[in-house]
Order: sequence, then C-alpha cells, then structure tokens
Amino acid sequence: MLVPVRLLAGILRSKVANPEILFIGIDGGSGAGKSYLAQCLAGRLRLLGEEAHVISVDEFIRPLDDRREGGVVSSEIGHDLDWRTLRTVLTSIKQTGKASWCPYDWQTNLFAQSREIDAKGFLIVEGVYALRPELAHIYDFSFWATGDRSGRIERAVQRDGEGSRVSLMRWWLPDEDVYLAKSIDSTHRANIVFTIPPNDKGVTEDSVDLLRIAFG
Repeated sequence: MLVPVRLLAGILRSKVANPEILFIGIDGGSGAGKSYLAQCLAGRLRLLGEEAHVISVDEFIRPLDDRREGGVVSSEIGHDLDWRTLRTVLTSIKQTGKASWCPYDWQTNLFAQSREIDAKGFLIVEGVYALRPELAHIYDFSFWATGDRSGRIERAVQRDGEGSRVSLMRWWLPDEDVYLAKSIDSTHRANIVFTIPPNDKGVTEDSVDLLRIAFG
C-alpha cells in the first residue's frame, strides 16, 4: 500500500496529545531507506508545526581502530556501533530533554565538535541497530525498513560511492545479516514495516510502501 509520508506524519501526530518528546526509532538493513524516511518524516512534521529532531546511529560508530575493519576481534553483534553511548544520550533526552555528544566524522575518522540538543516534539533515531534490544524500550513508536538485499546493497553503494562496496560487503553486511536474522521479533514488534518503492514504479519521491501498520 503506497502511502505519502505526510500521512504517516499525520498519523504519528494524532496518536499523541501535546507530547513533551515522542521517541521514534527506525531500523533495518543498509540501503533500505531509513535515513530517507527520517528526513522526510521530520520535514513533514515541521510543516505541521511540530519540532522534529533526527539522530543517526552513524554518529555513534566507533573510530576505525576500534572496529572490526581495524582489526578488533569481538563476538558482540553490532560491535562497531557504540550503542552504550547512544543509550546514555537517549536516556538523558528522555529524562531532561537535553544531551550533548561528539558525533563520529566518517571523512576524518575523528569525533567532531560537540552536538547539543534541546529536544521537544519528535525525536527520530535512525540506522542499523537502532532497535537493538538494549535500546528498543526507549521508543514510543518504531519503524522497520525492509527490502531486497541486492537492491539495498546497490542503493547503499550509490549513496556512499563505489569505493564503499568492499568495506560494505566484507565488514558491515556480515554482522548486519546476523543482526537482521536475529531481529525477527523486532520486525513484528515494530508499529510500521515499510519498503521504499523502486524508482521505476514512477512513485512520487515522498512515498513509502507500507507492508504492516499496527498501533498497540
């Protein structure tokens, strides 16, 4: 069922009466459309007069020397994401509305200057591992992005450049595949499961294909 993102924004807005902060998590595989939906959703919420903030889990990736790609050996699924710091940030926002952290800069492999947030309205957290068990309880609503694996890979490479293909295939996807295989419960618990329609369907840019929607 093809649905404009503006309708999703309206649905979320109607579910909460004057929220202090509504936490929204968007998870799924690489190239599935998580960042796309987060930005579209935030934009539509702002058009409705709401404050909307987006945090990418990519801001909490470990530097190269601390990642598997840098030689670190770890049995933890999703080790390359510093989910503990992300959890601390989200907990602080939940409790006080405020938090600060130093986002990881992929270009320099360093941490950037501190980002501070004073959140009201809607806080959208997007990225692979956003709904991992240690974080899932934080969100009020959750989305799960799905899609054909080969199509997702090509979309991710198109986004990040052909030079990213080797790293994606060798280091990121194997860990991600294990996570996705173990996340079937997360998929079923998500309020909304969606996919981004292929470009050849002629769909407007600001639409998603809803596979499942349930509010409980």
